[in-house]
Amino acid sequence: MEYVYAFLLILMIGIVIFLLDRLGLWLEDRGWIYYRRKQGNVSSGIGNALHELNTFFEPERESRIEIQKDIKELKAESGDLPFDVDSFEQENDVDNDNRE
Repeated sequence: MEYVYAFLLILMIGIVIFLLDRLGLWLEDRGWIYYRRKQGNVSSGIGNALHELNTFFEPERESRIEIQKDIKELKAESGDLPFDVDSFEQENDVDNDNRE
């Protein structure tokens, strides 16, 4: 009789595992999770999280990057800039060789 209970227990555990697998696949088809068929891009998630932490601890760097992008766009549009770019870059320690 003990063998019957052990067999039924193993059978129920197998059914539960199968149903959880099917639930995972269904959730993946709905786009709610990454499970077996689709691979998520983990590195971009980690990179975004680290960028947000860096922005939190160094907000002045983020504003400096935005200013550099604005300067680059202005240079591309025309030669007429509202201020002297060279003096701005020297005052704010902008390194032209190592732009991100």
